[in-house]
Amino acid sequence: MTRAPLRRLLLVGLSTALAAGCSPAGSTRQLDLLEGQLGASIADKHAPVVAVVVDQSRTSVSYSLDGRIQPYTLWPTPAQGDVTDAAVVALAVDTFPVASFASLTRDFVTGCSASTYSVEVRAVSAAAFTTSSTCGTQRGPARLNDTGLVALAGDWTPETLASLWSELAVLGTPILQITALPDTVEVVLAEEPATSPNHACSITWHRNRADPWVSASTCQPSRPSQQQVLDLDRLTPATVAGALQSAMTEAGLVEQRGVTVTLANWGTPRLTVSRGTAQASVDLRQ
Repeated sequence: MTRAPLRRLLLVGLSTALAAGCSPAGSTRQLDLLEGQLGASIADKHAPVVAVVVDQSRTSVSYSLDGRIQPYTLWPTPAQGDVTDAAVVALAVDTFPVASFASLTRDFVTGCSASTYSVEVRAVSAAAFTTSSTCGTQRGPARLNDTGLVALAGDWTPETLASLWSELAVLGTPILQITALPDTVEVVLAEEPATSPNHACSITWHRNRADPWVSASTCQPSRPSQQQVLDLDRLTPATVAGALQSAMTEAGLVEQRGVTVTLANWGTPRLTVSRGTAQASVDLRQ
């Protein structure tokens, strides 16, 4: 993925939050130093970025270094934090849009009249990250790169599945399995290439259905899998919605409330629905 699509995230996401019409506040010194400090740190470390946080008390960036999280405070006092041994998801090296982030963060913070503010970027794959922002108690929109994350409430209709499919395309990695639980959607990504900082990860994107703000990815040690990639171009939302209805009928389920839906490919794509002791599966073509 090129840098341009990543930069669009900040243009769309943070400018939307500015529509609240707050008056100037925040630290001018912090914002004046933001682009230079962040750019210099990223250039010096030349490491995958895990997260960047700008709030009223600090500017910080975390990197993934040899399977460990290395945090750095850039403002007000540069300092190296304690290393944490943990498997984390990180962006590919040199893909973080420093200039756009600094510019739009300045616009957001100077447009916030509250005494507290925060802009946070967190990697969810090598090619994608979420952005969340707050001005006081007011939350800005949740975004995945340049795609807005909206609530996925109600039944899994072709329209709701189309929204989910659009988000999955932004992750930039093939999909192995989709499990739709009542409150969350858990998406297992295929192993990223050896050039990716996440090549040793089995990444799962946890997408909260009602509150996309708390969506995030986790990294578990990669294990060999017999699963094959799901072809979401062929497995269209309409196709999956039809298979879901067929499986529910076979299982004797009338409504989707409380139903778990799993879509996986073990040689043949299969959709399984379950609730309690009721369960049924339908094979699909891809």
